[in-house]
Amino acid sequence: MKQKHFTQFFLGILIIVILNIISTQYFFRIDLTEEKRYTITEPTKRILEQLEDEVFVKVYLEGDFPSGFRRLQKTIRETLDEFKIYGGKKLRYKFIDPTKVGKNKEDQNKFYRELVQKGVQPSQIFVNEDDKQVQKMIFPAAILMYKEFELTVSLFKTLDQKLKGSLSPEQILNQSVENAEYNLITGIRQLTQKNRKRIGFIEGHGELDDTEKSDIVKSLQKYYEVYKVDLPKSQEILNLDAIIVAKPDSQFTDKEKFKIDQFVMKGGKAIFCVDAVGVYMDSVLYNKKGSSFTFPYDHNLTDLFFKYGVRINGDLIKDLQASFIELVVGNMGDRPQIKPIPWVYYPIINNFQKHQITKGLGTIQTKFISTIDTVKALNVQKTPLFFSSKYSKKIGTPALVEFNEAQKKQNPREYNLGGLPVAYLLEGKFQSLYKSRSQSEEKDFLAESKPTKIIVCADGDMLRNEPKSPLGLDKVYKTIHSNTDFILNALDYILDDKGIMGAKNKEVVLRPLDKLKIETESTYWQLFNTVLPVICIIIFGMMFTFWRKRKYAK
Repeated sequence: MKQKHFTQFFLGILIIVILNIISTQYFFRIDLTEEKRYTITEPTKRILEQLEDEVFVKVYLEGDFPSGFRRLQKTIRETLDEFKIYGGKKLRYKFIDPTKVGKNKEDQNKFYRELVQKGVQPSQIFVNEDDKQVQKMIFPAAILMYKEFELTVSLFKTLDQKLKGSLSPEQILNQSVENAEYNLITGIRQLTQKNRKRIGFIEGHGELDDTEKSDIVKSLQKYYEVYKVDLPKSQEILNLDAIIVAKPDSQFTDKEKFKIDQFVMKGGKAIFCVDAVGVYMDSVLYNKKGSSFTFPYDHNLTDLFFKYGVRINGDLIKDLQASFIELVVGNMGDRPQIKPIPWVYYPIINNFQKHQITKGLGTIQTKFISTIDTVKALNVQKTPLFFSSKYSKKIGTPALVEFNEAQKKQNPREYNLGGLPVAYLLEGKFQSLYKSRSQSEEKDFLAESKPTKIIVCADGDMLRNEPKSPLGLDKVYKTIHSNTDFILNALDYILDDKGIMGAKNKEVVLRPLDKLKIETESTYWQLFNTVLPVICIIIFGMMFTFWRKRKYAK
């Protein structure tokens, strides 16, 4: 009997040793969470495994924080721990408490200024100290260092979007947690990539001028090489990864469209933000009647879009969810009273298709936007990206646009169409517009494209900033809409040859406790969790004792 027990013990030890030897040879991890929150995407693993030199990450999220920021801090630490598994010795990180840097207040303030100069923006939060709420400054960002280069990565969503009030604090923190992997690996890729992608803004057809697109260009220059492309003077579009057509107001010739078409056929990516209908705003704002008829934009791109699978309609969307305009509503003495009033011709978009491009966006500001329909196009997948709100309608054009319409009470029953598509993502192999035309005889002509991606938006103003103002600024509420983030996300997606946008699919579901049940059933659940385990142990002990007596009684 003793020999049998000894043999079993020896075999158990041997099995454990063998399993340990096998486990050292084969690395694996099991993520048991429902959302796979600890699972690193394959593209992220590839980037980390291919690091040529050390990446050092300084995270300024150390200290005593409220529970939400502690959760974000924990997520960042866990994500970097996962990164180290694949990056090995070529990835190091350190958490730093900015409030503990320096010997005195002067040194600390100097350090704060240095962080701000590097793009690490502070945020104010309230924490409990000695039973009092105290305002505290935090820096939820990281600085990535690679060779002689540095890059600042924001880890908290509102610092990127500068939005206030469009999302709850819980939603903002949750989206920051969801995007932890994406934000960090995007920064690492940007810092370590040898050649930055090249973006070209098409010019020569009344597109947005330098002042009007200065903010979006400035944002893009952080991540890409940005160029101007004078299309009429260029022989062809060369050495670019993507082009942007921003609010043209005059015709593209067939020769110029041919250049765009062949750029797409060769696998080039494109974003078109164009208007189908315009309004003379000077007439609306300054003439005595305060009105103007709409006019069609003859940019001559309709057949190109049609061939690729979409049609921008010559209509206008009126939406009760809209931006404000400042309107004179009366006089106080000799001074006019100005009041901000929502104008139905300036829709605010917050109705998004569930997609990597639109994930995490707040709201998008638009002006005089039209609807988009799809048409048949072989081998092209068409995905609507965003829509008007459910309180919207469309009107045919030409139409009279009256400034004073803002003062009229709108009938909500008339705004019942809802969900009108205004932007599309097109993916696949496109057929050339010039497949059966004379241009097809030109040298190196391609009749069908390589797999590529195009985005078409029915509004050119979504890229236009006011002079010396950020893109998407709401002057009334002093907030900034997500126009810039949309373009950055769109370019990230269509240029993503490594597939890291897949990290944006990660979702962390908030599962708050039912506060009503906590209040009404707290005693029951306390007893359930304390008494039941004790009873189970007693029952198990009695059964085990009974079993032993029965077995060994003989």
